[in-house]
Amino acid sequence: MRRSIRSCCVLLAAAIAGSGGACRKSSEDQTAGNPGAAATRVTEVSQRLIRGDPGTLVIQREELPTDFAIAGGEPKGASEYSQVYFNPQALMDESGAETGLLGVIANLTVLDAPAAASQRFTDQGGLEIESVIKDIQVATPGAEPLGAEPYSTTIGGADKVLAFRVHYILDDAHVFEYRFRFRVANAVGNLIISALATAEGKEPATLSSRARSIAERQVAKLNSARR
Repeated sequence: MRRSIRSCCVLLAAAIAGSGGACRKSSEDQTAGNPGAAATRVTEVSQRLIRGDPGTLVIQREELPTDFAIAGGEPKGASEYSQVYFNPQALMDESGAETGLLGVIANLTVLDAPAAASQRFTDQGGLEIESVIKDIQVATPGAEPLGAEPYSTTIGGADKVLAFRVHYILDDAHVFEYRFRFRVANAVGNLIISALATAEGKEPATLSSRARSIAERQVAKLNSARR
């Protein structure tokens, strides 16, 4: 079963690649009592674009929990990069199922302008219930989808966010995922964070908060790359 789940992580990475505080307080202090200056500051920040190599800007292994290892990375031209990480402990036994994550798949595209990123956000598709279920079936042969539902969330610093909660069975193992797509200025990111079910077949209690934390970390990293 563990071999199949590891294959699941790699296949999902291929599928997503194929689809395509303190600083803010300082700024507020500088513009306190001057609404015009504050408005100018907001405009300047919003116009700054993300600059850098997507392979570097995508969330890195050292920015994830310490139990993760790199399973593979793949560029798609100069503007897009996909990276997959997995938890070897979760692949070997059940001991990490209560609190541990199984895998993280990250995809990042950095374009020339926010308008292009906005269009890319839409063109990638795949974040409707039917599309998510189809993606599971195509990317993970033998998987039995049990549910896919929109997950309402916001991520500070992101211009737009869509998210889904997914549940499926693979080789008798229940797998839960949180899928995020977000746009930050001229960049579009996709994240899939997965975990094995608990011994009772339930979603791990900390999965949603840990998944959101990883998404927040990626968005913050993108905002720090604005120039």
